[in-house]
Amino acid sequence: MSNDDAFIAHLKNLETPAPPLPVDHRRVLAAGRRRRGTRAVAVSAISAVAVAGLVTAAVAALPSTRDAAPPATTATTATNTPTTAPAPEPSPTSAHAVIDPVTGLVTTPLSSFHASQHDLDIMMSAWDLARSRCMADAGYADSFVFAVTRTPEPDLSRQYGIWDRDELRQRGYAGPAFDPYDGEGSEIHVSSPAVDAAMQTCADQVRPRGFIFEPTSFDDVAPAMGVQPAYRTPEGQAVIAEWAACLAAHDVTAPDEEGSLQPAGVLSTSLQEQVRIGLIDIDCKESTNLRQRLADIDAVNQQAYLDSAPEYVSAYRATVAAALAASRAYLAEAGIDMP
Repeated sequence: MSNDDAFIAHLKNLETPAPPLPVDHRRVLAAGRRRRGTRAVAVSAISAVAVAGLVTAAVAALPSTRDAAPPATTATTATNTPTTAPAPEPSPTSAHAVIDPVTGLVTTPLSSFHASQHDLDIMMSAWDLARSRCMADAGYADSFVFAVTRTPEPDLSRQYGIWDRDELRQRGYAGPAFDPYDGEGSEIHVSSPAVDAAMQTCADQVRPRGFIFEPTSFDDVAPAMGVQPAYRTPEGQAVIAEWAACLAAHDVTAPDEEGSLQPAGVLSTSLQEQVRIGLIDIDCKESTNLRQRLADIDAVNQQAYLDSAPEYVSAYRATVAAALAASRAYLAEAGIDMP
């Protein structure tokens, strides 16, 4: 497995188990996708640095890994010292989630706050274009063939379980297929240690231009405690209990794992049985208004997270704005328009 593939696998692992909202999967997948180049020989560890540079902008758009941690007291790996920092208080504002009735897409404060996938594609395109030019100047034009980055949008409508009856009848509980290598982007072929070294040199030369930014640059101002997902709150657990009771009333077994919103064992059944169970599941979600209620709880907690760290919010927005401005200007000079 190449360094590129190992890094992609690592990023995909960040998705599971997936909290309902605190982690935005578009940014995770955008970070790890593509890079279809092959390696003809073993190359040095310098490649890992180059690959890390490719994904910096996307990873920077993620909440810190602290966001996915449970708010309850936990022990740290290094010292076994309990972490007792309280979760942010619920926002005094009436934050709520918006669920598109057609696509099912859930919009919350964090999903609105983070850089969009299109913005990340703009940053990545500028980063790639500059590095491809540098590689050409170094005599390795064939090793880095530039193309504008266009990342397909994965289906993010199932954060609170299945909801679409038509989709259920087609696929059952199986999620829609999404290949992180799909989409368009530069072709990179690292075929020797010399090419690898040139990639690192070009990354070092291009990075100061500000098309991407380091995710660690926000560590000093980011909140110490992350967003508490709805399923870990008393309110969210009460909503889930109502839905589970509805399932039980129709002889469907409730989930047996924390945070799961699909009936236990359903994936091991036939498609016909999945459809039967799924229709009951969706009916129960609708009768308890589960998706909207859990999304609203997440929205309140996410807004509280953002309200608790105005310096972080300001720094992140300013950094994204600067990276976007630099990237757009550079692409415009090259005649590339990404409106």
